Amino acid sequence: MSIHGPLVTRQRNKKPINADANIDTVCRTAELIFEAVEDDGDYDKCMNGHIYMKWLENRLIPTFKKLFPNKKMALVLDNASYHHVRGESWISPNKMKKLELACILREVGIKRMNVMREEDGVKTTHSFGENAFFEAGGKWAPYVNEMKKELKNFLLTNPDYQKTEVRKLFDTHGFSLIYTPPYTPTAQPIEMIWGYVKGYVAGQFKNNRNMATLRNQTLAGMYGDRAKAHKGVTSELCTKVIDKCHQWCNWFIEKDSQLGGDISNITAPPDMEFSPNDIDDDEAEEAEPFAGEAMESDEEDD
Repeated sequence: MSIHGPLVTRQRNKKPINADANIDTVCRTAELIFEAVEDDGDYDKCMNGHIYMKWLENRLIPTFKKLFPNKKMALVLDNASYHHVRGESWISPNKMKKLELACILREVGIKRMNVMREEDGVKTTHSFGENAFFEAGGKWAPYVNEMKKELKNFLLTNPDYQKTEVRKLFDTHGFSLIYTPPYTPTAQPIEMIWGYVKGYVAGQFKNNRNMATLRNQTLAGMYGDRAKAHKGVTSELCTKVIDKCHQWCNWFIEKDSQLGGDISNITAPPDMEFSPNDIDDDEAEEAEPFAGEAMESDEEDD
């Protein structure tokens, strides 16, 4: 089973919204629970770009607008591939061959490349006109890796030239996307929330559990189960995991010799360089799915 998104519209003791309805139908709940098509344990393989876009369009955005009219959403995401849904015209320099690179460079208006090479310990600049883009790399033409770098630099310095379908959708509504760096699940509160819910569901396991039972247990894990003294996800728990993530971020800042301050006011040397986000590189480096850290239930703090 795959579960996606915060369940934001359900009220306790109310009849649950039918979130199993067709994903093509607008439904004011961010809940989406469906049976997995893969059983290898990697839930990311069960979510794809089509389902994710439909979830944004027909679940998350309508629900957010209903609950928070006239507010702007800032959605925090990791770099899973379905968070970067691309249209047919998307340019991926890392996957392109020389002829493709040459055509795209010419298409975006790059007529000359200046390349720095090191030869016998001496760095020299080589300048190549657009006709050389189509020649074999060498003394008189750029190499493929140099052309990839040139195109990537263009795309990074011209972010409006191409956008993911997710960004196009959010720009339409005036919303923001915040992508976290690879290998930072500890900085994402949602990972611990899912760990808490999944911990409850795992504790209910019995042989021959079917999909309907699993779904009900998942909802109980999220919204609470009075019979088992399980409170579910509360605002207090959300605050707790956010504070824990902030503590980790502050620890990280403290350990970094170039950073200062804390999560609310990070300081860095004026000459410190920050690399712009590169979607292709981030996806290649993204960590394996992280189930999150199971949080102790609120009852233990009472």
